[in-house]
Amino acid sequence: MEISATPMTILVSSITSRRSNRPLVSTHISKLKESIRITSFVSAIVVGKTGENEYQLVAGQHRLEAAIKSGQKEVPAIVVDHATPLQLELIGIDDNLLHQKLSLAQEAKAMARRKAIFLKLAPEAARGGDRRSAKSKAQNGRSESFAGETAKATGRSKTAINRSARRGERIASDLMDIIDGTPLSTGEFLDRLTKMPPEEQAKCVKDSLEASGKPTQTGVPDVARDLARLRRSWAEACAEARTTFRQEVLAAS
Repeated sequence: MEISATPMTILVSSITSRRSNRPLVSTHISKLKESIRITSFVSAIVVGKTGENEYQLVAGQHRLEAAIKSGQKEVPAIVVDHATPLQLELIGIDDNLLHQKLSLAQEAKAMARRKAIFLKLAPEAARGGDRRSAKSKAQNGRSESFAGETAKATGRSKTAINRSARRGERIASDLMDIIDGTPLSTGEFLDRLTKMPPEEQAKCVKDSLEASGKPTQTGVPDVARDLARLRRSWAEACAEARTTFRQEVLAAS
């Protein structure tokens, strides 16, 4: 059965937020909320249908949160049906690549994940028409097919896509999180890390952060990181869980 996408208006209470590796940006939500106040309009989010009048958020986390904070009971949505979890995840990644201003580290992680999903959904891409050895054929076939398909979906060049995916594949995800938002989040530094074995990458990041005046610290509270985690968990929770949690916090204070 083919995937279908239908525009419609759905209840906010019928939507389950997906887990996101990117924390919500409060300033972006505030801007969207103000836009809703002025225009009474929010751009459509994308959801996957999981049951009768039940949906999972695929793209538009900031838009949904702004709608909730504005008191909206319903939101316009593009409802995707008959899609697998991997297909839905791919839609969400492409939405971020198209509409969000990602850092180089965030883009690298997203691009590497997109490539992994692409190869699972289209394993025949590994048998592309390369004219070299069997090993080279598989490697180049995957790379060229992935880059070409992603270029059509995101508008990026094949060179930029392959470079970003390579960074995400060769640099550990936890190191990407440490690098993100620091002076090290540059193409030059990320490309340097891709040439190092994994055991050397962590030391390089630690030494480079210390040299930049932003040392990594163990056992010291990271307020910004913990706030981001709390906001992400809050955004993912259902209305009932939020109410219960709020009551528990008030009771404990």
